[in-house]
Amino acid sequence: MLFKATLESQSILLSLPESGMGYQLITARFASEYKSRKLLDLNSEIIIEHDESEWLFLSKIAREGWNEVKAAAKEQSLQGIELKSKTEYFNIVAEEDTASKKGAKDNPVQSANGGMPYVRLSAFYDDKRIDRLNKCLRPGPILLQWTII
Repeated sequence: MLFKATLESQSILLSLPESGMGYQLITARFASEYKSRKLLDLNSEIIIEHDESEWLFLSKIAREGWNEVKAAAKEQSLQGIELKSKTEYFNIVAEEDTASKKGAKDNPVQSANGGMPYVRLSAFYDDKRIDRLNKCLRPGPILLQWTII
């Protein structure tokens, strides 16, 4: 199923870190339900239920266009929103970290110096995390919170 998040739910989603650029892996329940669902959130707006039909809806967005799908989607309020790690979300057993397995997450953090350009690749023209007026990222967490396997 494909839904559009209410403005209140979008605000909550924007306050949480991204799982990847422009998306979040979450569990939440719809306001009228008691059971949580695994959901894929795109740009804090479009919610796709994580099940065997997920790829059909992603294909529909690619085929018909973001704005058209968003306009036709039924609005849903989300309750109990929880960001999940990739291992939790997909039920993956994490491998042990060894010294030989180092990646980008092991490099030192580098802050921008004010003169360096920053590029954010996004699938969304209206990326919710970009402040176009001030030409910067909106405040809030946008970093990955899980180990990539």
